[in-house]
Amino acid sequence: HNCMSIEFSLPGPIRDFVFDLHESMRRSQRIVDVQRLYDVRVKELTEKYFSQSPWPESNLIAGEVKNDEGFLLFYKEMILRQHVTAKIKIHLSDNITSWFNYLKLFEYILEVSENDLCITTQWIYDITQEFAYQFQGFCQFRCQVANHTPEVLAVLEANKEVWTFPAIESILQRLIKAGSKAIESTSKSAALSMNSTNFRAQFGYFAAIELARLYCLLGDFNGSIQVISPIKLFDRSELFVQLTLCHFNVFYHNGVCKMLLGHFSEAADMFTDIIVLVSRILKPGGSAGGGARSSFAAQLQKMLDKVLALMAMACTLEPSHRVEESVMEMVEAKWAEKIRKLQSGDEVLYSECFSFAMPKFVSAQVPDYAATPAVSTHQEAVQHQLAVFLSLVRQQAPFLKLRSYLTLYASIDIDKLARFNDVSKEELVAQLVAYKAREKGSRTDIQYTIEKDVLVIDSGVLNAQAENNKAVEKFFIAGTKKHAEINRHLSSVFDQLGF
Repeated sequence: HNCMSIEFSLPGPIRDFVFDLHESMRRSQRIVDVQRLYDVRVKELTEKYFSQSPWPESNLIAGEVKNDEGFLLFYKEMILRQHVTAKIKIHLSDNITSWFNYLKLFEYILEVSENDLCITTQWIYDITQEFAYQFQGFCQFRCQVANHTPEVLAVLEANKEVWTFPAIESILQRLIKAGSKAIESTSKSAALSMNSTNFRAQFGYFAAIELARLYCLLGDFNGSIQVISPIKLFDRSELFVQLTLCHFNVFYHNGVCKMLLGHFSEAADMFTDIIVLVSRILKPGGSAGGGARSSFAAQLQKMLDKVLALMAMACTLEPSHRVEESVMEMVEAKWAEKIRKLQSGDEVLYSECFSFAMPKFVSAQVPDYAATPAVSTHQEAVQHQLAVFLSLVRQQAPFLKLRSYLTLYASIDIDKLARFNDVSKEELVAQLVAYKAREKGSRTDIQYTIEKDVLVIDSGVLNAQAENNKAVEKFFIAGTKKHAEINRHLSSVFDQLGF
């Protein structure tokens, strides 16, 4: 009787979907069917039946799949993710349930035979990405101790082992190890191709990407760069390049790591890649066109705005680094008014850009829920990284001022340059030596020598600087033309109105 009531309570399309998805994942193992059901049908059913309510719990659909526990683990992970997408309120109990489901799911992935499961690359990435995302969100939530009720604090105290970083790191490392082992049985190109049947290799691949992301969020920037080092970031044949959001996240977090380590040129290269990528997708006729993909386009635009802010700071702090003209035009179009303030070392503006463009850093430390008075610590990680970044800005400030003079003169008296920089002659010489050492190997480093207390700058650098200024000239010329066109249009309108 219970089975019949459950069966009749489920809409027919939901029963059909669950049956078909199970059939394609476990029996027929047709990847094209899994892809259609996961990429398209899930969204259609969510919009039609579950935009305001959650999907049926796994026990309600278990009969449709003959209580296949492995399949039900994937189903439970998927429906909670749909709840977040549909903006259904997620409760603390959902976070705890999700944690224990992930534990079982990853154990199953590590143990199941390659012949017993068919799953798409997109789905694999979504699972690993959501795992890291939920950890980040839970860290921010549990550290807001002062905002929680006694009941919530009691639940958190009773579940201190939930969403801890050592456990998460262990899971991801095990997936990485299993993935590496899976690749040994075949070629890397075959295992890491889109929708390959070697799902364990792909779980390991994306686990490394998400572990690198978590190291970045926790402030271990060298660790983040190291864990992702086996992946060739600029190789277009890499699997992550096939998934736009994954591509963005890989370069974004890697660029953030390099920026906060003070490697501004390398950070600029990472940001350049994704600015070009996203702008190409967003342009008219790109793959993020209207219709159902409009929300995707809006998401990409927000991401692009963040990277343009990071790029503005990176280029300001490393002005000798040559950047693609089209990219600089986009940065200047968005940040032209603020770049001058950044160049002057305005720490308030740097702080604003940091808060807008950087990821939400977190602390892995589990707070003391019983401490009195209750103190929220969810902003401490962000404030710490901001302080580190501002210290890098202060270190760069003398070099930025010095370089501005080096690009103005073909030669200048050392004493005069020292007065311009408000330092002694000895301090200026020390700065010049430090600047040359710092710029060594740069693609556009400024060459200079000191001859009888006169600083002689290589004229070739000035010519290169002039070439770089052409991009700025084009920007202002285009703005002037647009201004004139607007004036003509307004004059025409006023004439028609008789003004």
